[in-house]
Amino acid sequence: MNEQQYRAVTDWARRSPSRLRLITALCRLLPVTLFVLYGLSSLYLLFYFFSGHFSARLLAFWIVPGFGFVSVSILRKRINAPRPYECFSFTPLLSHHTGKSFPSRHTACAFLISLSLLWLSGMGIFPSALAWLSLIFALLTGLSRLVAGLHFVRDVLAGIAWAVIFSCLYFLF
Repeated sequence: MNEQQYRAVTDWARRSPSRLRLITALCRLLPVTLFVLYGLSSLYLLFYFFSGHFSARLLAFWIVPGFGFVSVSILRKRINAPRPYECFSFTPLLSHHTGKSFPSRHTACAFLISLSLLWLSGMGIFPSALAWLSLIFALLTGLSRLVAGLHFVRDVLAGIAWAVIFSCLYFLF
């Protein structure tokens, strides 16, 4: 997106107080919702382990998102790319610190969690409907970061790619 597009989107959101509240709520609540879902599924997986179904391979449910989060955080810090509102003249919908825009950590973590849930679902351990819902939430997380003016499209796409590649390295092999 260019400066005009960011201005148009953020101005469009600001023209309606209810629309602005919805977008800012999505930016804040979607990551929290995914984290809560991940926490609850972690508890479920622990009960699954203690009921006699322990498998070291299932530890990847925690290892993959954990290492993915740490590695994307390190990468962002090293690259320290500016955010759209630093490059262009507009005010984002949410206040945010400067720099560390690439890749989007919110998007990467949302997809790491969602792909972990889909992996468990594929093994019949986690409800498929919730796993697919988490994928929708992950997509909406990335989209909300764009609409709020906090990330460039490349940041969100790189966050998705990071999560997919990182997850596939373990979950598919």
